[in-house]
Amino acid sequence: IDSDSLGHGLAAIADATVATLLDLVRHDMARRHGHIDGSVAVVALGRLGSGTMTVTSDLDLLVLFDTADGAMSDGAKPLGAITYFTRLAQTLTSWLGTPTAEGVLYAVDLRLRPEGEAGGIATSLTRFNTYFANDAWLWEKLALTKARPVAGDKAFGTIITASINQITNRPHDMPPIAAAITDMLNRLDMVRKPQSQWDLRAHQGGLTDLDLLIQGFRYCYGDLFTNTGQSQAEILDRLKAADRLDDAAYDILRSASHLFGELHHCLRLTFGNAAKVPDPMPPPLANFILTRMDIATIDQLAMQLDAARNGVAHLIKTALSPAAPRPDIVTS
Repeated sequence: IDSDSLGHGLAAIADATVATLLDLVRHDMARRHGHIDGSVAVVALGRLGSGTMTVTSDLDLLVLFDTADGAMSDGAKPLGAITYFTRLAQTLTSWLGTPTAEGVLYAVDLRLRPEGEAGGIATSLTRFNTYFANDAWLWEKLALTKARPVAGDKAFGTIITASINQITNRPHDMPPIAAAITDMLNRLDMVRKPQSQWDLRAHQGGLTDLDLLIQGFRYCYGDLFTNTGQSQAEILDRLKAADRLDDAAYDILRSASHLFGELHHCLRLTFGNAAKVPDPMPPPLANFILTRMDIATIDQLAMQLDAARNGVAHLIKTALSPAAPRPDIVTS
């Protein structure tokens, strides 16, 4: 299987798992506390949202609900809406992540919700809209470009999608985006300590930097897109088709995305955590990666990796420069 198909396949399995468990959780909540007049949906973010999961990816989830003011469940032990949907989200997270004899289904990350860990793990649609209209940091809006409803009430999911599209799918000025991304990267540079040349996230111009840059372009040129949840390749192809990237910039980013993605899949499948891969790489691991990626030697792979990182780092400096306010075309 190719890496793109693997990512989509793993995301499809996760989609089905979350949808199935949400149905079971809703039945359990009805058994314990009765039904409540309202809607609920689970929104995927991160790699699940963009359909690019690896075999060890966690699930970045957001639980949203919508009810009338003062709504209560109708069971023997009734709950108000906030408490009801908070317990629903807690149960869903627990069932996804509780260790069993068969292992854990998925690690779940709810930190991308409004207010992060300081906020409730279930968010009302009203609060979601207010937060992103008035309080959200730009990096939180960038994260929404990967958002995709994956479970719950379909009509409510359509409403959520419309709310997200209103935030992301319109043009945005590049200077504040560039300033925010540059600030994030500067903060990362202060704490990043690559363990080896294979530590894909910790190097300048690496996996994290590439993702931030592409999401920045996606947000800046939001009017080119319908809905959200596109992969890096889909974003770059759309930008190129709309003449927002020149050939050289497109080739640098597309090649880096492919190289990082292939190597990331290989390392996650075999070693689990790329940050822990020793240097030099163990020969059996090197043989597997070189065969899978059709590269002759580990030195050639290292050279390609360095060239890709340098190309991404160069584009970050030029595209995010204060002298480049929302360019009509990103050049290398």
